[in-house]
Parts: sequence; C-alpha cells; structure tokens
Amino acid sequence: MLLIASCTVQKEEEFESPIQHRYHAVAEEPVDAETRVYADSKLSVRWNEGDLVTIFERNTYNQEFEFLGNTGDTTGDFDPVESGGYHTGGDLEDGLVYAVYPYHKRNKCDYDGKLTVEFPSTQHYKKDSFGVGANVMVAKTNTMNLRFMHVGGYRTIKLYGEGVAVSSVRIESNGPEYLAGRTDVVIGSDDKPAVSFIESSSNSKSVELVCDTPVSLGATASEAVEFWFVLPPETLTQGFTVTVTDVNGNEFSKSTSNAIKIKSGVKKSMSAFEVEIES
Repeated sequence: MLLIASCTVQKEEEFESPIQHRYHAVAEEPVDAETRVYADSKLSVRWNEGDLVTIFERNTYNQEFEFLGNTGDTTGDFDPVESGGYHTGGDLEDGLVYAVYPYHKRNKCDYDGKLTVEFPSTQHYKKDSFGVGANVMVAKTNTMNLRFMHVGGYRTIKLYGEGVAVSSVRIESNGPEYLAGRTDVVIGSDDKPAVSFIESSSNSKSVELVCDTPVSLGATASEAVEFWFVLPPETLTQGFTVTVTDVNGNEFSKSTSNAIKIKSGVKKSMSAFEVEIES
C-alpha cells in the first residue's frame, strides 16, 4: 500500500524483494556534471565507496542498492542489497525505472512516477564539500544506466575567528519556508526535478551542520573555513540566520533579511564573516 501524504502516521512494512538487476551510474563530461555525491576541491563531484541508493524497478517497491566502485569514482555499478527494501511493488504507470540518493526506507514512488524524498535536517561537516548522505539526487531511465540529477542547491558559509573551535553551524529561514523535511519530487519532460514540500510535523525551517570533530577557524578572512549546506530549491523571502556554536556551547548569530534564492545544482557562498564569541 502506498503511503499518501497526510497527518496520519502509517506503519512501514518490509516485503520480500522481487528479482533485481545491476544498474550503472552514468557520468557526463566534464566530470563535474550530474553524477555526484561529494564535491572535491575543484568541484568535481564523485561517489563514495558503499553509497546506498533506492531504485524503483518499474514498480513502487523501494529496493536498496549499493555502489560497488571506489571513493572518488565518477561512474560505477550498483547491486541490490539482500533483503533491503520497503513497500509493496505495484506497477508504475510509465514503466520506467526511478532512483533516489541517498537510500532511506521512507523513499517512495507513486504509480505515476512522483517521488517522495527527505531533505535532512542534520548534515555532517566534510572539508571542502557536503557530508555523505546530504546531497539529494534523483534519476529516471528506461535502460540500466542511471544519470543522477541534483534536487538540492548548495549554500556555503565562510567563517573565521581567532581561537574559535566550531561544534555546529545552523541555517534557519527567517520566513515561512522549510529547509528540511518530506518533499514530493517530479521529474518533468525536460528531465528537471520539481520540488514541493508535503505538510508534515517533521518539516523544519532549519538545517544543522554538525562537526563530528571540532573545526578550528582561521584568524583572518583569508583563512576562513567553508561550511557546505545542501538545501531545497526555494526562495527564502526574508533571508536566513546563521548560528555558530563553539565547543563550549557558546553561540554567535548573523542574519540577513535579503531574499535568498537556492537553485538546484548551484553553489553560492556568503562573504566571510568573523565569529565573535564573548568570554
């Protein structure tokens, strides 16, 4: 049974997997095209070993697949994970194959190809990139090749501050717009994904970037550290607020009221600003 978006919480069920096949991730030239999970310092974006995706094989069964290549590869094969999948397998109206990165048991595909995908409210710091599992991507195909497309956009915050060790950075919308939660994603005839939030109590106006190991900031703007966020394509009509928390639990906030437009697959940065923690 498909889970229809509503305020009613329905129990997830696990089902026996149908016969599955091997799929291949297709990279386009140049290597910083649309098969991408993490970004290196040159903005060439590549896969991580063991990355997990959902593949809907012409039906609504959420099957888990694992990337078989090495970290840094731009292409590679995916094989099904044994007993990794959720939801019944009703046929898709268009008979196509859909995929979602990252894998989550709550990923869904309606009979007409509408995907339900979660934008995470907690992401993890990775130097010069976004963390594993933060970058939301989708694919649609009638072959065994998957060309993953961006769903989210990338906003980077540059911070400096002498003696400051950061434990987390949070972005919060100043207006009514959500930055995390459940979304419907429809891949149009132009192969571009369109995103809309599903009303849910789990939706959030903020995203927190957690530093699993504290990150020490440079003392000057030229030594600023860049923190990457993956955000849904949205216009934040009243801007957003950035809150930095140091290892001692002290907070520093900076806000902008300017409208901020986030576009799929586009990275934009704020000018570096100083984090001033009062002793």
